[in-house]
Amino acid sequence: MLTGANFETLLETGESSATDIKDRLDWSKLWWDINGDDATTQDVGFALADIDSVKVTNSTSLSIVLDAAKGTSLEATAGYGGAADDKLDIAVGFARDMAGNAATTDALLDGSLFHTGQSVIDLGSYGKLIAPVQVEAEWYYYWDRSGDGTSADTGTLNGGTDKVDHNKLDLLFTKDSSGATGGAGDTTDTYRYGSLNGVGVALPTVDRGTNTADTTLSGTPYSDSDITTNGTFSNYDGLLAVWDAYNGTGTTSGAGLPTGWGTGTRRFSSATPGASGASHVAFNMNTGVLNPSYSDSLAVLYVALVVL
Repeated sequence: MLTGANFETLLETGESSATDIKDRLDWSKLWWDINGDDATTQDVGFALADIDSVKVTNSTSLSIVLDAAKGTSLEATAGYGGAADDKLDIAVGFARDMAGNAATTDALLDGSLFHTGQSVIDLGSYGKLIAPVQVEAEWYYYWDRSGDGTSADTGTLNGGTDKVDHNKLDLLFTKDSSGATGGAGDTTDTYRYGSLNGVGVALPTVDRGTNTADTTLSGTPYSDSDITTNGTFSNYDGLLAVWDAYNGTGTTSGAGLPTGWGTGTRRFSSATPGASGASHVAFNMNTGVLNPSYSDSLAVLYVALVVL
């Protein structure tokens, strides 16, 4: 994901976030700058054949998906994902319109980028995303809203806590997966997507089924053993699948908090509407208890996000 500004200007009339624009970009103008040190470390270049798709997620995010072979090759490059942040370098003329006219002001040195699975994603004033886990092919992060890089609620942002009430979440996550706005002021299982400092994210769902009272769930005999199949044999999806992956292989309830997501009582908010008005489903990942109706204004809970 490349973050910046005015990416919507790359789209022609009638195009949307579903439009693949890879063919109109000049891939000889793009380099992955290992360690962000310009030419000191070997950089990685690209060709059209290396790119699976390019889509304008929103005005501040350009989603570039590499071909599987190129992705594997990039990750194997010496220094990739090391202690020093990688950057993206763009030479003038990378962007072109449908007629082939090249941009004259799109050069960028040391551009901001992130990749799913990296240990920390900095969201600026929104804190940080930390302690990633991959479940059912999606990357879930603990939202360190206080910005201290841990789950300890000790940072200087958000009043020194990682917790947030759902009314604030309803203001941030208002779109569906195609970028259309909806939900009438509340997150739902459909309208739960948003962008934080240019990073595309989604609030996880929690399937409450027919439960209208607090319910202790039972785990399934699978664990977080293989990220490619993780969760595919689970009875659960979304935040429940993360819990099920990390609560061991027993079929009883219990703690399913991934490492780095805190200790003790940890109730997490979800995008799923609650069983009563002005509420959403919450889930205690330390006990396996599903709470089908937590007040949007009164409940101040922890949050995990899916990075897109």
